[in-house]
Amino acid sequence: MNMKIKLIFLLFFSLSISLAFAQDPKQNPRYKSAKDEATIAFQKGKYEEAAEAYQKAFSIVPVASLLFNIALSYEQAGKIKEAVDYYQRFCDQAPQSKNFAQAQAKITQLANQLMKQAEDVTIQSNPEGAVIYVNSKAGGTIGTTPLTTKMLAGEYMIIAEKEGFVSTKQKLTVQTGSSAQL
Repeated sequence: MNMKIKLIFLLFFSLSISLAFAQDPKQNPRYKSAKDEATIAFQKGKYEEAAEAYQKAFSIVPVASLLFNIALSYEQAGKIKEAVDYYQRFCDQAPQSKNFAQAQAKITQLANQLMKQAEDVTIQSNPEGAVIYVNSKAGGTIGTTPLTTKMLAGEYMIIAEKEGFVSTKQKLTVQTGSSAQL
């Protein structure tokens, strides 16, 4: 009998703690710790570290404003593509936010900056008319061959498909300051 009372008390206590966090998830100590760690890293100019800590806080409590902070951290760290991605996620999740217009302006500004860093890439196939994907088919096609496009420096897996032919994959390395052909 005594054991049942202890078990009921323990269950009630656990449920009370869970409900307290459900009522105000920002009071979660893991969230607060990660957010504080991010804020301190940002203030010290450790922007990539700040972005990672804000991501950790977001994984604990998905507060849209953290996406803005992650984007800003990446922007300050010079990781423009990541910054654009997180500003876009912020806009998607918080269209009513007071920072929405600022985030949209940042997306435009940084996307233009990215385009200046992009290199010309020409992709050809024999026969022509192959549908081209970059890294996976999930992102959709970027066009059909012959194709000239712009890509940021990095490594990519190019997938070419044409009805009646075997699908092919080929690694493409785009280097800063030089065009690439495949």
